Amino acid sequence: MPEPTIPSIEHPHNHRDLVAVLGILGVVVVSVVGFASIGAGGPVDGRVAVALAEVVFSGWMPAVYLLGALGFGGLFGRLGPAVKSNHPLQAALGVAVTLSITHLLGIAGLLNFTTAWTATAIGILLWVYTLAKNPISIRFASDRVSWILLGVLAIGVGLMIVAASSPPGALWDSEFGAYDSLSYHLQLPKEWIASAQIWPVEHNVYSYHPGYIESGYTHMALLGNRPMTLQGAQYFSLLLVLIGAWNCSRAASQWCGSGSWAAAGPLAACMVVLTPWIMLVGTMSYNESGVIALGAGALVVASCQDIKPSIRGLLCGVLVAAACSC
Repeated sequence: MPEPTIPSIEHPHNHRDLVAVLGILGVVVVSVVGFASIGAGGPVDGRVAVALAEVVFSGWMPAVYLLGALGFGGLFGRLGPAVKSNHPLQAALGVAVTLSITHLLGIAGLLNFTTAWTATAIGILLWVYTLAKNPISIRFASDRVSWILLGVLAIGVGLMIVAASSPPGALWDSEFGAYDSLSYHLQLPKEWIASAQIWPVEHNVYSYHPGYIESGYTHMALLGNRPMTLQGAQYFSLLLVLIGAWNCSRAASQWCGSGSWAAAGPLAACMVVLTPWIMLVGTMSYNESGVIALGAGALVVASCQDIKPSIRGLLCGVLVAAACSC
């Protein structure tokens, strides 16, 4: 199977790759500033400052939580070279494991500030150890179409960051003022923290679902030792969408190989991020993003012929089960 030519977050091999990474990040930042400047609601510089401040003050909780997930995902690299070199797949597997750990601690009544940080810290230490042993590298396709697609993708990510920085209900009229988010996606973590256990509550039928994503909100709120910020939950959804796009990109590259189809990976990532419904659910405290990230990881496993069939079945089972639990 030809080596994928789409970006996988890997260690830059040369100056050109480093410049490319910085350039794409620059497009994201410019996009954030540009979209935050559009519309009404106070001075432009104030709106931009608020959006950037939210990224820092509300974004650190989901970022730390998912760094821990990357550490747990790296453990799967021991299953063989095909998994060890597949960083998007490891990210999806890490999310599945981390959400499962959170949920198990919660239903046992053991999820609190100490255990939340212990689990996350273990994951982060594993991530640092794995990164030292297996550095991530970035390989960018050299064709013009791939570069254009990556630029469009960066603009879309900037737009989603601005949308995720907005209060629930400020956007997306189709969601009736973020009714679902405020009535149970964000309400359940409050009640679970108050009762010190993740468990069904009689007045909310959705609490009888596994609630992996809502359990994740509970864990992240405990990391900050305060109620989960509304924007923090939205950034978590956004980061899960990006993991899903990363895995879809990898799957498309596995299917199409290189050569004339080199742009298949960036195209797949763009199709995920720029789909209007994904932009909506990926910037709100909904649970579809978890299904996308884990389901895309399952596609990568199913289409990777370099992984032994027994291992493929095991990993697909883990990912699909966690996706259903989301």
